[in-house]
Amino acid sequence: MELSMNREARLSAEQAVIGCILIDANYAMPLLSDLAPEDFSAAYYRNIFTLCQSFYLENKAIDTVTLMNELKDDGYKVILVRAVEAVPILKRVAEYAKIIKECSKREKALLGTNALSELIRGGAALDECQSAALKMCEGILSTQTDRIWNAREGFVQFLATKQKPKTYITTGLQKLDQFTYIDRGDYVVIGGRPSTGKTALTLQLMLHMAKYHRIVYFSLETSGEKLFDRMIASYTMTPLSQIKSQAVQDWGKIARAADIFSKLQLSVVDAAGWTVAQIRAKAAQLKAEIIIIDYLSLIKSQGKSLYERVTNISVDLHTMAQQSKLTVIALSQLNREGKGQPDMTHLRESGQIEQDADVILLLHNPSEGKEDDSNNQRLLIIAKNKEGRTGAIKLDFRGDVQRFYVQEMRY
Repeated sequence: MELSMNREARLSAEQAVIGCILIDANYAMPLLSDLAPEDFSAAYYRNIFTLCQSFYLENKAIDTVTLMNELKDDGYKVILVRAVEAVPILKRVAEYAKIIKECSKREKALLGTNALSELIRGGAALDECQSAALKMCEGILSTQTDRIWNAREGFVQFLATKQKPKTYITTGLQKLDQFTYIDRGDYVVIGGRPSTGKTALTLQLMLHMAKYHRIVYFSLETSGEKLFDRMIASYTMTPLSQIKSQAVQDWGKIARAADIFSKLQLSVVDAAGWTVAQIRAKAAQLKAEIIIIDYLSLIKSQGKSLYERVTNISVDLHTMAQQSKLTVIALSQLNREGKGQPDMTHLRESGQIEQDADVILLLHNPSEGKEDDSNNQRLLIIAKNKEGRTGAIKLDFRGDVQRFYVQEMRY
């Protein structure tokens, strides 16, 4: 089904893209990576683009003669000549591609809406309807992920992107940011034994990240109200005990922070009993760039054992991060039986977490189990880091205001 109001613009954009490829394929093709043949509404443009992709990956020349030799249909000659004669502006090829992609997404959304309506009218199970709705939303929000690169295309992309500074997602802990390069689509796991401060750490990270990115915190254990108590304590440096006992001594300080705090791009979702599919759908609805999940093992999943369920959850979160280009930060408990400084083998219930994660951070209380456990020192261990080095960062934890402060890095 075609959206008639977009038909003319879509065909013009499709013609312009083909024209740009014929003018300079080496310039145009790297800028068309998000386009797929099925995004073209006209079969003849779809066939030409498919052939251009194939030629480009094989490092073959792309021009009217080489294309006609493969197409073997004289009708295409007029189409190719007209595409060039339309005089598309080569530097606008990405804009033409964007028009095609947006029209394609609208068309798929309309088809998905009709399919969802049929399921609802037919009395389909709620899970089936939810899956159809999620698929429709992802079709609108996502970009092409199944891209194949050859050496030449990879090198061209390298030159186009690496000559200017890359902006990564920062945590607000400077030493951590120096050694981990957290990016869109990464799956980050933060592990720790009970009462080490994992939730406090993720709330502090969220308060920093929300200045620059849309972030959604999915709490499967603690209510949003309690989390905001802790966030405001951290943000305003107000003792949490004063907030909990309703004995705040400096309301003026909290009031002065209200305007700036309210501009943070963060949301908290009470998500007890949710599945990965529900989390993914809500993240898409809220247009999240980063999500934090507290805790991974509390997500509802299929499986005969806890090991199997956690394995499935980790795989699903990793897949969601890659496909949706979401940064996923998930908290995980460490085995209670473990003693001393933890490592990745202490991640609870599943070795799949160790395999899937791009970055694994382990929060450790060195004085845990000792007679004097009043020491506020913590170690933030970078146990896995695909893009950098491992090591440990010494932190001071001020539990009264739910904040961590960096001391030093050790390797």
